[in-house]
Amino acid sequence: REGNPGLPIVLALPRAAEVARVFALEAPNDDDVAAAVAAIRGCGVLDEARTMALEYGHRAHACIAGLAPSTDRDQLLGMVDQLIGRVS
Repeated sequence: REGNPGLPIVLALPRAAEVARVFALEAPNDDDVAAAVAAIRGCGVLDEARTMALEYGHRAHACIAGLAPSTDRDQLLGMVDQLIGRVS
């Protein structure tokens, strides 16, 4: 509703006509949103988005781990680890 699409929505737009219909609405109602959520859950993009997020997270972790040891590096690694944990 905030006009800020997440990865599952972006992946679902070309695959699920209902998602595209609701996303194009200026002011979707609760039933519209519920229909779009059901379409997102039903078209398989949630697993795909989770896999992509984990892959990017692991790549980011590997890149950051290659930096010189520092407090900043440790904080970045901790942030990436938290995000990976949320997705897992």
